[in-house]
Amino acid sequence: GEPLVGSRLAPAGLTGAAALVPAGHRAIAVPIGPAGAPPLAVGDLVDVVTVVPLDAGIGGEGDDGAGGEGDGATPGEPAFALAERVAVVDVGEQAVSVAVPERAAARVAWAIANGTVVLTLAGA
Repeated sequence: GEPLVGSRLAPAGLTGAAALVPAGHRAIAVPIGPAGAPPLAVGDLVDVVTVVPLDAGIGGEGDDGAGGEGDGATPGEPAFALAERVAVVDVGEQAVSVAVPERAAARVAWAIANGTVVLTLAGA
């Protein structure tokens, strides 16, 4: 019951989760670890929060702050947002894929491999 509008269609050649990743973003799978995740659906907005040892080198002293959108890193804090209000593009049993800004993708990947990453559901 809705007219077809170009802005509501996926870019040519993209299907599935790839069609939901905005330009300038990268999809990354965040494992659902012991911290769990809130009930999520495709299209929900989440903050990607990391918890790392203080001496791990991300968000600590000397960090250049080149992190995610709304980078909440404060030197010496053990937990901070790597990316804020990013879209969920897929929900699986073991991981949730989110579309993070391209400049934050490497930091999110590092945090997944070296610390704990949790997703917090963002409200309106």
